[in-house]
Amino acid sequence: MFDPYHSQTTVELAVGKNLSVDELQAWKSGFERDKSGSGYRIVGFRQQSDSLLIAIIARSN
Repeated sequence: MFDPYHSQTTVELAVGKNLSVDELQAWKSGFERDKSGSGYRIVGFRQQSDSLLIAIIARSN
């Protein structure tokens, strides 16, 4: 089972505020295209109270 908090380093990356589903999908596709070959992957997202969406990113050690 994938456990990003024990087997990998995680970082948080600001994505944007008030994104539409299409904008989020475009960001996600671009991230995966540019970073997945380098060992980065999206673990999840969280939203701050000011509507800023944060991506939780894991990198293989």
